[in-house]
Amino acid sequence: MEDNTHLENPMIVSVKPPTLSSEEILPGYSGDGYCDIPKDTNNSTLCWNCVRKIETETNLPIKYENGSFYVYGSFCCFGCAARYLLDTYHNQEMWEKYVLLNYYYNSMCQKQGEHVNPVPDKRLLSVFGGEMSYTEYHSESSKNIGAVSIPPVFVVNHVVHGNDSRYKQSDDGKSELKLFRKNPIKKHTILDKLSNT
Repeated sequence: MEDNTHLENPMIVSVKPPTLSSEEILPGYSGDGYCDIPKDTNNSTLCWNCVRKIETETNLPIKYENGSFYVYGSFCCFGCAARYLLDTYHNQEMWEKYVLLNYYYNSMCQKQGEHVNPVPDKRLLSVFGGEMSYTEYHSESSKNIGAVSIPPVFVVNHVVHGNDSRYKQSDDGKSELKLFRKNPIKKHTILDKLSNT
């Protein structure tokens, strides 16, 4: 597993489970399917995946050591953290971080054996040109949407005709220009000189 401690200012989050009150039946669970981890949310941070304003911040774990997670990034939910992970990392490193994300999710939400489902590609959101609202994007029904493919596009440069300052018109207003030579054409070329010797 690659050591990613070179990332700037990773946060350390302890895995210690929160204390439970007798009234709290499902700790850390909210009715919309998200696990709420209380954090300081006084700043107006946007989700690194869907750019929605974060109400309850979630992070992406990059390392687990001595009972603590080293986390990175700011996400509105674990699904967005999983999508960022799938879009950013590749091969074995991606799967190692996905296993670590599931372990982090289960530890922080006091669950067991649960998997984090990634949200669909962010290009399906209306803010990125798609047709989904944030509610549709984060709903359970959007979890089965496949990959977004972009058809091949050929970029065509614009050609501007007309007044181009790089070309100077003739003084008399005629559109035709006449080319002339200042020096006469040499009668003998270098090849002629070499062949006559």
